[in-house]
Amino acid sequence: MESVELPVSQVDVLPPANNAGRLDPSRLDCPRPILPRSDMDEKEADVMAEPPRDTDSISIASTASFPDFMGRKLLTIDDERTTTAYEAWELKLIEGRDMRQSWKTLFGIKIATRWVHRNDGCVLVNSIPSFEQGELTDMHEDAIRRYRNSHARQETAYEQDLANRAYNLPYDVSDALQHLIEDKTAATNANPYRKREWRVVVLQPGEFQMTELLPEYKRKSFFSRKRQPPAARTWFVVLHGQEVKSTKEDGGWKAYSRHSNPWWRLDNRETREERDQNKAMRKRIDGRHYARHRARGPQPANPILPTRRPPMPTANGLPQVPS
Repeated sequence: MESVELPVSQVDVLPPANNAGRLDPSRLDCPRPILPRSDMDEKEADVMAEPPRDTDSISIASTASFPDFMGRKLLTIDDERTTTAYEAWELKLIEGRDMRQSWKTLFGIKIATRWVHRNDGCVLVNSIPSFEQGELTDMHEDAIRRYRNSHARQETAYEQDLANRAYNLPYDVSDALQHLIEDKTAATNANPYRKREWRVVVLQPGEFQMTELLPEYKRKSFFSRKRQPPAARTWFVVLHGQEVKSTKEDGGWKAYSRHSNPWWRLDNRETREERDQNKAMRKRIDGRHYARHRARGPQPANPILPTRRPPMPTANGLPQVPS
């Protein structure tokens, strides 16, 4: 007996959870967004055999043409009603090391030391694709809810507190996060009909953990109050992409650069008209000069230049040929 495979219907919204109070969107005063689906979801029976293609790419540098090196398919949104998307990222700060180079001793007693800064630090930016869109949406809502519960009497909103924490990041981490947002904004605004923005909605500091428990950091010295910092600090970041504006009129928004001229068509028309008038005027002047020259006949010789004398005849009557 043959087994019949039923097509699995793709659901764009999350099903209601058991704890309805936790996912209640009324607390955030905004409707539940339609979540994007992944290409890894099961497709309909009629298109299951055909792989996805990037034939309708609007940009030659479209990321849909480059598969993930792990074999994962990129997150794809094919519904116009889905105007939001979430992405989880991890920023890892590896600071430059200070290495002890030498000691200064006096009578065999170490009194001073010399340190050398290696300057071998960096910031690693890694994506975390192990979260679904619904999980990231819940993280955003839970972060807002926890802040409101702990700061009920304060006027500072969650967005302002998030902005303060984001701008107080170390310089290298803040710079890497800024470049990440700029790259995502440039990649998602190649469409001349839609404008999208990316913002940080969740920012949680952490630490790179190699073991089950974190180490107990001791103080640098007996007189120091600060404890030894971790070797690698991390930040968990959730980015929220939102469509903020769209248009379907006059072929979408127009492009321009610092050297482009919006009035180039008007300038070409005016200069072309001026050139045509100049050519017509020169043609009329040349025509009048030609007609006047034909009416006068041949022009007399120049009185200033001497007239050419005919050659002197020789004895045989032929003109003399100059040697």
